[in-house]
Amino acid sequence: MAYMAYSDSNVMEQTRTKIATPKSYYVVYLNDNKTTFEFVIESLVSIFNHSYESAQEVAKTVHESGSAVVEKGLLKSIAETKCAIVMSNAERYGYPLKAIAKQE
Repeated sequence: MAYMAYSDSNVMEQTRTKIATPKSYYVVYLNDNKTTFEFVIESLVSIFNHSYESAQEVAKTVHESGSAVVEKGLLKSIAETKCAIVMSNAERYGYPLKAIAKQE
């Protein structure tokens, strides 16, 4: 019976690759004087899954403060996609509502 001898050159090194955590983004609505309160609420419910009550509070903050964070902790692509959907829907109804994605 033959035995195989192992030398140091046969030992495999294990390497660890550090994977970067994706940066987190949030979406902000910007107030304007034309977009209706109802449209803002509906977009928060349908696009960002807010409850009706939560959407009312956020819409009130947007109106009174000029802007409000509507969702946090998103990947960049998802935040940008949601902004595009909001603004596309707003444009379809003739509203100038703006949503922007910002890095946390």
